[in-house]
Amino acid sequence: MDLTDSDTRQLTATTTPAGAEVVWSSSDTSVATVDSTGKVTTVGVGTCTITATINDGSNISDTCNVNVTKKAEQESIVLNKSTTDLMEGDSEILIATTTSAGVGVTWTSSDASIASVDSNGKVTGIKEGTATTTDGSNLSASCTINVTKEETTEPTESDDKTE
Repeated sequence: MDLTDSDTRQLTATTTPAGAEVVWSSSDTSVATVDSTGKVTTVGVGTCTITATINDGSNISDTCNVNVTKKAEQESIVLNKSTTDLMEGDSEILIATTTSAGVGVTWTSSDASIASVDSNGKVTGIKEGTATTTDGSNLSASCTINVTKEETTEPTESDDKTE
């Protein structure tokens, strides 16, 4: 059987005659242990053999090979920024780093009239205000987008008069 670290599994021995006492053992207790009821608990990464032996002096036994692997890394998502400032019309690409790598990311904006976000994480400031851009999966990360109005300067009349 294949297990991951910090896992347990119940083994059951069927005996003839039914109900005969069984003694359980592990070939490597640094990989997995087994209690008197056949419950296997993983301890470390590796392989071992769990043996069930009828306790009547007959040495009749059966085995189960156990392969213990490391549990996959916890899934997570992190954005390269938690907040950013944009001028109206400006864009910036947010980068999502996921564990496991390559997991698909779905982007959303809390207010698309202030800041929009495309499927690649490109955020565009639409109008003055604040919006939150998030990855919309079960795991999520967010970035607050502060959009400011682009300041325009009006040309002024010069006092420089030529005669």
